[in-house]
Amino acid sequence: MIINKLCAYICSPFTLASEYDELTQDSPAAEGLYKNREQEFYIHKAELQAEADVRLSIIKEIHARLQGPDENTPGAWSGFEYDFSGSIFFYPVDLTRSYYTKPVHFSESVYWSSANFSGSTYRAWVGFSDSTYRGRADFSGSTYRGGADFHESIYQAEVDLSKSVYQDWVDFHESTYWGDANFSESAYRSWADFYDSTYQDEASFTGSTYQEGVDLSCSIYWGRVNFRGSIYEDEATFSGSIFQDTIDFGKDTGSGGSSRFTRCAPAFYDEANQQNTLFGAPNNDFSAENSEGCPILLTPDELPLDCRFLSTAQKDYLGNTLHRLEETNDEFLAAKNHEVEKELSEKLRSLTQELHDWREKVTALPPNSPNNTGTPQQTKLKRAEEEVPWFSAGGEALSLLDDYRKNGNDHAKIYVVIKDILESHENQIKILAEQTQQCLESVFRQRMAERRGRYTKAVEQLGNASAPVRIGGVYTLVGLADEWLLDESLAYLERVREGQVIINNLCTYIRSPFALVSHYDELTQDSPTAEGLYKNREQEFYIDKATIKSEADIRLNIIKEIRHRLQGPDENTPGAWSDFEYDFSGSTFFYPVDLTNSYYTKPVNFSGSTYQDWVDFSNSIYQSRADFNDSTYRNWADFRGSIYQGRADFNSSTYQNVVYFSDSTYRGEVCFNKSTYQDFVYFDRSIYQNWADFYDSTYQDEASFTDSTYLDMVSFFDSTYQEVVSFSDSAYWNGGGFSNSIYQGEVDFSNSIYVGGIGFSNSAYRGKANFSGSIYQGQVGLSNSTYEDETAFSGSIFRNEIYCGQSTNSGSSSRFTQCAPEFYDETNHQNTLFGSHDNNFTAENGRGYPIYRNLKGLPLGCAFLAPDQREYLKSILRRMEEISNKIHTPHTPDKTKELSEKLRSLTQEIHEWREKVTTAQRTR
Repeated sequence: MIINKLCAYICSPFTLASEYDELTQDSPAAEGLYKNREQEFYIHKAELQAEADVRLSIIKEIHARLQGPDENTPGAWSGFEYDFSGSIFFYPVDLTRSYYTKPVHFSESVYWSSANFSGSTYRAWVGFSDSTYRGRADFSGSTYRGGADFHESIYQAEVDLSKSVYQDWVDFHESTYWGDANFSESAYRSWADFYDSTYQDEASFTGSTYQEGVDLSCSIYWGRVNFRGSIYEDEATFSGSIFQDTIDFGKDTGSGGSSRFTRCAPAFYDEANQQNTLFGAPNNDFSAENSEGCPILLTPDELPLDCRFLSTAQKDYLGNTLHRLEETNDEFLAAKNHEVEKELSEKLRSLTQELHDWREKVTALPPNSPNNTGTPQQTKLKRAEEEVPWFSAGGEALSLLDDYRKNGNDHAKIYVVIKDILESHENQIKILAEQTQQCLESVFRQRMAERRGRYTKAVEQLGNASAPVRIGGVYTLVGLADEWLLDESLAYLERVREGQVIINNLCTYIRSPFALVSHYDELTQDSPTAEGLYKNREQEFYIDKATIKSEADIRLNIIKEIRHRLQGPDENTPGAWSDFEYDFSGSTFFYPVDLTNSYYTKPVNFSGSTYQDWVDFSNSIYQSRADFNDSTYRNWADFRGSIYQGRADFNSSTYQNVVYFSDSTYRGEVCFNKSTYQDFVYFDRSIYQNWADFYDSTYQDEASFTDSTYLDMVSFFDSTYQEVVSFSDSAYWNGGGFSNSIYQGEVDFSNSIYVGGIGFSNSAYRGKANFSGSIYQGQVGLSNSTYEDETAFSGSIFRNEIYCGQSTNSGSSSRFTQCAPEFYDETNHQNTLFGSHDNNFTAENGRGYPIYRNLKGLPLGCAFLAPDQREYLKSILRRMEEISNKIHTPHTPDKTKELSEKLRSLTQEIHEWREKVTTAQRTR
């Protein structure tokens, strides 16, 4: 899967690749695409280079793992299948000495620069067909054990396919070679197909062996062609071709001998299709070894039978067509516009097709040639011992059996011999086991040394000035960490310990400062700002912009590689790297951070960090401590849907954009205190199973804590809310505090359950305050506060004391400046029920509105709980508390989910009951 993703990235289109020729120049061309667009030219040039560096690094990392420790041996990644088909390589490709055991796909690709595949081994099928090579291509010295497909390709520069071995079929048909083409000193063990191709320059097939048929027919050879010193053990077909320059089969000072056709003479004339071969030069050499092969029979013109020279008109046509092809190809190579390239490419294809149609027409002549037949192949009969290899050994075996039969009575002697043999074998096995163990230990030491050597080099690369070198170091370290974890010869803890060293290096690189980050805001603009640092320094701006982008890409790739390995195959399961500890403290992330769906079993530290771009930690699991405190988030941040099994710290942080913490579960202590939220913040639908701190925080925009559950103490005191804030539909099972706070906008505490004591005292409410529709099991403190707008308590139940005035814990009464608080909702006929007679409803009358009470000492329209109501409330709250305590203890996820559903069901039940019993007719 990982290899597929890497290949998919290489195959993915990159728009600027179509402008490769112009963007690889030092400056915009006078008549090119970027004429009068200099600024855009340098931006695109930097972007193309940066993307090329990334893709080049991927190729380098793959290449490094396709080579074994010894020559022609597989590497760690040789067992994967690679599909690069349809790629555009706008950078040099070096895959020399690579070893592939699975199919490889490079078909339908374009190579703008050099491509080097030399010295490689392909044990399965390989495809290079339908490709275009604009730079030099090198496939020399390679071995192909499966089929090899190069057909319909265009080589616009030199191509080297020499010194190769093809164990299975190979197909080069319908290809065009604009530069020298070298196929010499190769071995073809199966059928080889070169037909219908065009060679614009010299072509060499010298010193090669063709064990089965080879088809070189229907082709056009513009330059000299050399077939000297080759052996053709089966059919060789040249018919329907045109040789504009000389063709040589004989020997000269530069080669060792003539070619040999062992089974039949080569076919220059195809009787079935009545096609001959045309030649343009008179001084050809058709000498072939006669003693061990078939000669090439010639006419008085020194041409193969039924062949002839090109006429003057045909030569003129060929010359003119070649000239047109060369001109069009030169225009194609110099084109600066993708549309022009496309148009010229079609023109080249049309001219090539026209030329081949003409070739087929002019090479068609009447038959009558003996030159296309050959000596029938004879079948050589083998001797019996050759046909059946074990024949001679059988006689010896029978002789031994006969000796054993004759001496079978000497049992004691036989027993001694057998015993000696067994003891000898046991000793040999023991020695072999010792030697094997020594060998394994030696191999293990070598493997450890080799890894540490690669580790040292990779760490050095991280400090290199070149971005491609640094990214290469990153991928080497990533690969090494994977290797350590997969090494089953080590105990798991030892593997993790070795891998942790690498993780520490990657984290250190992320934490390391980068000077240009201080100019982040300006360098992320499209152009220099009028009054910024880069005013009148345009060139430096684009250089620095490309530099920071290149460095961001490196660090972004580190985060991506880590994230990929923090995810298991199934949801909420650990990944390969989940058992490492991560320390990113003090980092400046000047790029997006995506660590979604991550699983950490060890502590993770992001404290003291700054995030210039968006950050996403959503849907993650932290089995140990998670530290995000003292951080600054300049863009949006997302932590929702996460589970924190250990302590979680978010305190002393600043969020300059919207932030999400909703739908999360905190099983350890959690701290959000002393933080500033400058935009929306969402904590909805979360569960806090341990102490939760939100105190001394500032909320400059809307904040939402709705539908949350607090199983332990929670503190929101000493906080300031500038806009609307909602705590509605929540449950507080062990008390909490909202005191000493300022609410500039509306605040909503409605439809909640407070099992322990709760404090709202010493606070200022500048907007509406809604405490309605709630159940208060413990004491409620509302004293010493100021309410400057409507305040609602209707539809609630207070089972214990409520203090609006003085109590033992507060010094003064509250003040309602706009209107008296509402304990009875006349519109909905909902009152408030009380369980205690020791309440304090005293309010400051001099500067506000009093709370008017009835003869029972309760606010008008309110009543005490009836005995059955008190008993029901006590019973259901006890059941709910039992379930909450069970949730507080460790459980399986399924059991926790079951308990949570029960608690939610009881919560729904108690609220329906509350609404029913607080609905009454007006009593005043």
